[in-house]
Amino acid sequence: MRGPYDTPCCYVLDDAFRLVLACNMNGGQAGALPLEIESAVRAVASGWSLEGQPNNAHLRIDGLRVTVTPLRGPRGRNIAVYVMEAAS
Repeated sequence: MRGPYDTPCCYVLDDAFRLVLACNMNGGQAGALPLEIESAVRAVASGWSLEGQPNNAHLRIDGLRVTVTPLRGPRGRNIAVYVMEAAS
């Protein structure tokens, strides 16, 4: 898996899975969300109902810890994805 993710990264996707924001926790820009992670995020979010509050999902992908969190605001639903190296 391409990184580096020694500094945690945050991605925000809209409801159509388009990238809205990509940054690392130091304030720099992160690259594109890797396809393998995006596919896992799509699988998680496809199970979310539009009613009620979906739960966070915690995944391990190729040595990375990935947290998928639903966001809801005045412009609709977004999806936050946090990626960092998993602790050994």
